[in-house]
Amino acid sequence: MLFAYSENLARGHGVVFNPGGPPVDGASDLLFMAAVAALVSLGAPTTAAASILNALGAAAVFASSRWAWSTWGGVGPVWSTLVGLVLCLGPMLAIAVAGFGIAFFTGLLSITTVVALLYARSESHASGLIVGLLIAISGFDRIEGFVLGGLLTLSIAIAYRSMRLVVIPGLVAGFCGLVFVAARWVYFGYPLPNPYYKKGGAALYLDSIPPSITNLVLAAAPWIAILLLAVFTSVRRQAWSYLLVVGVGWGALWMLLSNETNFLGRFQFPVVPVLAILAATVYPAGRSRLASARALVAIPIVALTALVTAFSLVLPNLLIIRDQISAHDLHESLAVSLRPFAGDGSRTIAVTEAGFAAWKSDWNVIDLWGLNDQTIAHGGYLDESQLDALEPELLFVHLPAGPESSQADSGKDSFLVGWNQMSDPVVCLATRASYQLIGSWQRGPDDWFFLFARPDLPDGRELARAVENVRGPSANRRALGPPPLPTDCRS
Repeated sequence: MLFAYSENLARGHGVVFNPGGPPVDGASDLLFMAAVAALVSLGAPTTAAASILNALGAAAVFASSRWAWSTWGGVGPVWSTLVGLVLCLGPMLAIAVAGFGIAFFTGLLSITTVVALLYARSESHASGLIVGLLIAISGFDRIEGFVLGGLLTLSIAIAYRSMRLVVIPGLVAGFCGLVFVAARWVYFGYPLPNPYYKKGGAALYLDSIPPSITNLVLAAAPWIAILLLAVFTSVRRQAWSYLLVVGVGWGALWMLLSNETNFLGRFQFPVVPVLAILAATVYPAGRSRLASARALVAIPIVALTALVTAFSLVLPNLLIIRDQISAHDLHESLAVSLRPFAGDGSRTIAVTEAGFAAWKSDWNVIDLWGLNDQTIAHGGYLDESQLDALEPELLFVHLPAGPESSQADSGKDSFLVGWNQMSDPVVCLATRASYQLIGSWQRGPDDWFFLFARPDLPDGRELARAVENVRGPSANRRALGPPPLPTDCRS
């Protein structure tokens, strides 16, 4: 869905989900989205533009980490190159292939980390200014860039016993952040990205902590192990500071959001190269400690770390090899089949998953989940009457129940919390308003997609024929009838 924002911006519509619609910041990677739009306006294909920017970010991660490990870690070119490859070829690659701007954001943070460490050694005002500006740029891309930049600066100040290191970067980044948030507030009507209000809502999500910890340990295992070893050496202050302030601080931050859409730990991953670069500064001491340890202690530590690291590298790349990331089969095929019926752009489809529908169908899209809809994100899911008032021509709904299910919520535990609260009004409206079922697809025992069309569409038959052959390798077309009616709308 980020690509939809980029194309709309490139075409002069502004930062909007639907052309002609109100400004909305559903693309949390604001700077990345705008950079993609700039390249698109110059003639680059959207996916190519995103790939170029992510490649530049990956190059920054590789170069920054390789330099840090060569300079501060004291390792040779082979090992420093291996560090860079491990960081770039694991989850970051798979997340980037899925269309997220993870590598671009992580590249900014990697450069910031190196410059912040150089600033700690020189304490020059110019370096402090640059650190503050880099933190601000990272925050312009994703708002949490300000948070991670602050944690990084604080941890380095503690490590070097000089809180003065926080002052200049803090003032610069703080000023830029206030101006940025104020500008967002004026343009969008609210200060934070729209998904925060949908996935956060000023609540604590304690159930987000376990996956956050798991994602961090899997992706950052070698750097965490090095920092833990360094705790038992003369550089323990630095090691503790980096572990607790940056690692634990960043992991705990995600209790402010639900864990939905956290594909391959993409929320937590940006801290991994930061920890890798910080670990380089304590690696010589940690290596000495490991070398002096008994074999019964050293061998299991190295083996376990290597095993976890291998797992975090192999799993994402298996997803890429099996084409389980970029295909998106059903959603993309359906969006393309609907494009000829978009007309002048005034037709509307209400969907429970908005990505490809917004990007490739050319229809106006109602994102029922709310990541791209200010009303839903701030006020809650639409009820049946609210959805009916929007008069969508099509309803595309993903349900945890199929025609043969005994009840509408038979598989709800396999879906996100609140999913039925969103989807039930769709099924109720389709039934009461006599929408016609023109497509149904099954992806698993309790995993169904249904497409309904309003009965008065003049081209309804042609549209139904256009979607007859829509299918994907993981979603086969079925024709067994409509889904079961939710209990709330059976009266």
